Amino acid sequence: MSRKFFAAMMVILLGALLIPLGSTQETGDELHPLRLYLHQGGSMDTISPEKAVPSVTSLSEGDSVDFTLTYPLAYPMTMRGYELSGGQYGVRLILEATGGIVESSATLLAHLYKVEGSSEVLLANGTFSGSQISQPVKEMPFSDPLEELHLDGGTTLLLRLTAERVQSPYRITLTYDSLTTQGRLEFLGDNLRRENLDLQVLDGEGEPLTELEPNLPAELRRVTFRITMGDSFGVYDLSTLNITAVDSGGTEQLTQRFSDFPSSGEGSYTYNYTWNYPAGIPSGDMTIIVEVKDRSGYELERNFTLPAAPCGVYLSADATTSSGSPGESVEYTFEVLNTGAENCTIALSVDSMSGGWSASVSPTSITLDGGESAAATLTVNIPVTASEGERATTTVRGVAPGGKERSLTFSTDVTSTGGFLFTVAGDKERTLQAGEYTTFELTVTNTGSTTDTFYVYTDTPPPLGWNVTLEGGSGEFAGHVVGRSATISPGRSVTFLFTVEVGLEFESPLYSPTLKCYPASQGEGSAKSITLTVRVSSGGGEILSIDPNERVQTVEVISTTGGALHYSEAVFIFDVVNTGETTWVVDLDATVPEGWDLSLRSSVTVAAGGSERVSMGVTPSSDTVANEETGYMITLTATVEGENLEDALQLWVKVVEFHKVELKAEENFLTGEEGELLKVNITLTNSGNTEEDVTLQVTLPQNTKLNVTLSRHTLLLSPGESAVVEMRAEVEGNIKEETTETVRLTAYYGGDRSGSVDVTFTFEPAKGPSPSGAVVWIVLIAVVVAVGLFIFWRPPKGGGKAGGERGGGGEEPEGRETLAGVHM
Repeated sequence: MSRKFFAAMMVILLGALLIPLGSTQETGDELHPLRLYLHQGGSMDTISPEKAVPSVTSLSEGDSVDFTLTYPLAYPMTMRGYELSGGQYGVRLILEATGGIVESSATLLAHLYKVEGSSEVLLANGTFSGSQISQPVKEMPFSDPLEELHLDGGTTLLLRLTAERVQSPYRITLTYDSLTTQGRLEFLGDNLRRENLDLQVLDGEGEPLTELEPNLPAELRRVTFRITMGDSFGVYDLSTLNITAVDSGGTEQLTQRFSDFPSSGEGSYTYNYTWNYPAGIPSGDMTIIVEVKDRSGYELERNFTLPAAPCGVYLSADATTSSGSPGESVEYTFEVLNTGAENCTIALSVDSMSGGWSASVSPTSITLDGGESAAATLTVNIPVTASEGERATTTVRGVAPGGKERSLTFSTDVTSTGGFLFTVAGDKERTLQAGEYTTFELTVTNTGSTTDTFYVYTDTPPPLGWNVTLEGGSGEFAGHVVGRSATISPGRSVTFLFTVEVGLEFESPLYSPTLKCYPASQGEGSAKSITLTVRVSSGGGEILSIDPNERVQTVEVISTTGGALHYSEAVFIFDVVNTGETTWVVDLDATVPEGWDLSLRSSVTVAAGGSERVSMGVTPSSDTVANEETGYMITLTATVEGENLEDALQLWVKVVEFHKVELKAEENFLTGEEGELLKVNITLTNSGNTEEDVTLQVTLPQNTKLNVTLSRHTLLLSPGESAVVEMRAEVEGNIKEETTETVRLTAYYGGDRSGSVDVTFTFEPAKGPSPSGAVVWIVLIAVVVAVGLFIFWRPPKGGGKAGGERGGGGEEPEGRETLAGVHM
């Protein structure tokens, strides 16, 4: 045979399953062992090493077994045979054979062919007799003199083993297993090593990352390692990938091993691994080490160093949308976080707006330590010429030293007296498994100035096998697939629950309903709509499984230490199920309301066909508002590395109402005089977890002399909200002595007592002349008057009889009128 023929033949052989053996990378003219692993029933395009089950084949007289090897090479290469005795070149067959081989007449024939169409061209062969059969290494000379082969691509090789002169009951047992490198053909390759190992470190947006921000929020402390690897024989040759992250103190913060590579023979393979690094990491440099090994033991390594960012910025807000009327100003509060490790000054600015809109930010700079945050305010001014329904957006930018920038965009809607908002919480598009359901939270907010009735409904019928329900509001809105109504006061909101459930059997895997909402005062023409999409997953099977009775858990307040609410923990028990044929490493994650505590394993290893039981704990934050009707949604997700499989569960935590209104008086003891009006401010704080419609009641002592009034008797308090009520007290009538009385103010919700406070009032008699002194003065005045009258009205001398006879007296002078004879 010609040299060209053998070159073509070797293309097949190497194209079948070439795998390098050397433990160090070589260049130039050095030759390296090249392995082709034996498989039956298929090509290496479809059989990976991990799925190659060790086989045992027994050969009796005349029996044969074929191994067909086919797969493409990643790169062209030159290879040679081993130099055998007698100056020949050939291929080695490493194959363990055992059995009752005693007689020297037993023979094993080995033939290596190149398959061209329906013909088989012999490349090498060997005859092994007696004890040679049980020897692990067997030499097969090439058919024609040949030293060198050039391989350009895929071809097919056929290795046929035939047993002869095997005396019954003796059998030859062949064991081959590519996982343990048993069962292979071995050549020598020239310039064999052409490994490709490239490491990129990317941020959450897919951009190259040059440093880590140690104090980013948890959802942003995410790094993606993009690793591209391969060698001359394609991805099939790869054995393991190790990813290690080591901090400046030598502590390993990450250790990840990956071994499930595809078997397509592609020249390279890209593996993306996402890591959520811990808060405060790194405090110094972080070194990323990537190691790739092939099945022959060769190892290649790449390092990447990520320093800790000294400064960084992140902006966040609880609400980035709001509304207002023309001419009003809308304020947004947002948080500025220094995501770096050092003290930095962060500059704040706001983009200019058009159409008469304007905005400002305060303050314009903030100095923060690493990991510290502070609040800032954005004010958006709505022009008086703005139209109802108009929306304007503005962007706040934070810039840290070094030019690092992050932004946050706010949207402001213009409303009128009849305005309303119709929104949906979470994703509008969701995927279910057969037999599952999902619930959408639809919220209607009355942004107008008058109370109105709102209608929520859909006219989109579900496909056969699907079911929908709508809950919430105060009444049914008939004439639609589902419909409800609610009367909403200005500034208040009502939440509706739209549940979509798919059965185990269904007509269509897709349902896209349109939900509409409009106020009665404006008619159906003013309706706003939301389109939702629900799909049924078609691949991967169920990974997560939970008892339907366990989907909803209830928590309650267990203590109020330090004035804060502390909730019990909701515990969900679920199974992670492996429906595949290999061991899975399943990554677990869950989305919970902001501020809630989550206890969940990051991953779990599940054997093929098996399952692992896992628990997840969820604890509400102190400021969580009660929600016993619908609960809070928890989304649990499971992702299988390397299998492109994902599953999700929707779980619910219901929070029991906890009522507590605390009252605190500005002063508990007040003193005044009779006739004085005493006033005291009393602060009411809703320390519970639900909105309270509070009624106030004053309790007075029996036979009280006080008149007590309040500035208001009812008020509505949201959780955490406070309000001030003025209590006024005065004494009725006159008091002769000091009077002290205690008044109790009690807060009630729904007829139940919630909290109270006592205030004591003391009144003293009015100051002035005392009653006894007045009597003395009256008596004195009477005496003086009596004396005066006696002196002025006394009778004339001798006037006791007619003729004026008086004892010892003379006559009265003429012309003087007297009072004699005048009877009083």
